[in-house]
Amino acid sequence: MQWHNASVASRTEFVPSVQRLSQTLRTSQIRVPVDHEQVPGQRRSSNGLSRIRLHVLDRVNDSYRILCETRLMGELSARELPPHPLEMNDSDFTPIPLTPNGFHHCNRLFLSALLQFGSRAFPEFALLSKEEKWSIVTHFFCRFRLFEYGYRADQRFPNDPGREFSGYTMYVDAEIVQNFYPDDVANRSVSI
Repeated sequence: MQWHNASVASRTEFVPSVQRLSQTLRTSQIRVPVDHEQVPGQRRSSNGLSRIRLHVLDRVNDSYRILCETRLMGELSARELPPHPLEMNDSDFTPIPLTPNGFHHCNRLFLSALLQFGSRAFPEFALLSKEEKWSIVTHFFCRFRLFEYGYRADQRFPNDPGREFSGYTMYVDAEIVQNFYPDDVANRSVSI
């Protein structure tokens, strides 16, 4: 009987804790630069930043958008023949076949962008040590990449299920995989 009462007490203490956590996630604050005149009712702090309340999903969405823009600009700018700046957007760029050098560049860019994503989406992530951040990002890198590349390929190549993204602007398919590393060792300039 005592165990049952303790269990009920624990549940009654647990529910308010979950409610407080839920409220914290809905109203957690991040600091962003804003034009004070355009946001009525916001207080400016001494460092020129204002507190804006954003739901955790809004922060993730905004951070993912910035992650995508960073990768898009970085990959397009690194091309041998970069497109015109007016064509550096999701709707105008032309995906190109993946190369070993491109694969290396895309992964480095993606890892760097994921570190920024973590700090923007989750303010607590920014407080972690470099080692902890690196451990988290590298642990989830492949899972996140496969999920995200598959989702984007379904959007961009709906009639070609054999084609997948392997970078933000580069794709891979069966033909590319067969010829990815040429037999000529001199052409292998990147070790992965």
